[in-house]
Amino acid sequence: MFKTNYGEFNPDSWEETCQLAFKAAYKAENYQKMPDANGDLGIEGFTLNSGKAFQCYCPENDIKGQDLYEALRGKITKDILKLDKNCSELKKVLGDTKIKEWYLVTPKNADKNIFSHCRKKEKETLKKNLEVIDDDFKIIIHEVEDYVQYFKFTDDGIRFDPSVNVKEKKELITTENTYIENAKRKYTKVYNNDFPDLTELEKSVLAATDMSIDRYLKGKKTLDFLRVNHPRDYERFKRIISQLEDEVTFDSLGSIADKKLFIKEQTNMVEQKLVSQLDGFDAIMLRALANQVVSRWLLECSLNFI
Repeated sequence: MFKTNYGEFNPDSWEETCQLAFKAAYKAENYQKMPDANGDLGIEGFTLNSGKAFQCYCPENDIKGQDLYEALRGKITKDILKLDKNCSELKKVLGDTKIKEWYLVTPKNADKNIFSHCRKKEKETLKKNLEVIDDDFKIIIHEVEDYVQYFKFTDDGIRFDPSVNVKEKKELITTENTYIENAKRKYTKVYNNDFPDLTELEKSVLAATDMSIDRYLKGKKTLDFLRVNHPRDYERFKRIISQLEDEVTFDSLGSIADKKLFIKEQTNMVEQKLVSQLDGFDAIMLRALANQVVSRWLLECSLNFI
């Protein structure tokens, strides 16, 4: 399986997902899926109005770097040759439409050198003067982010599942030292009665602080995803959290007997609000967003313990 921030894919699930996205994205351009029974002509779909052709590709395994670059380069080389080999069959399918843009749609690009390979194959293809190729023929790489707004990643709704960037985490720890001190101070109060041994208490505080940082950073990426791809939901999210933040600031001004329970209750409250107000999103993603919100409150000073 090939891993992305949006889930894992194999070649079949990637093509199925892409076909649904193509039909939504290029409906106005009369997108046509090539039936499997017609064999592989070098394209898996095309737009009748605009001359765009699409080929999906997802590696079987989670390869990276040079291995991924070579796999993408080989796929382009192999399938662009099919446009020549199958020119007469493609002409019957396309009619008067000529291919202006040929898209390799893959979960992730590996190396900028793939663009040089595309330019090389464009020139080689144009020299052949193929009847189905436009004079301004281009080869374009599309990745998962180019279609994310059209994807439904799970049966339960849209999910975005980012990973923590180690470099970004180190930078936050270095530049936002106040965040770390806030979290350590608050978690010391949370776990103070659970661990009489000072060493065990310190370990638990550091572990909880580290988890809050991870949740905060992952949540920031998820919020960027919302802002770019679902701006209306993002604005709704901001309004919801702004209101809840005022409430939690007020509620945490006084003495809180069970601080661990209080954090859990706040997380559950945020999750319930998001579930009721944001439609079409996976429950796991909304829970992760709730964790991010409460982690931010702990790292900052919205949620404070006297």
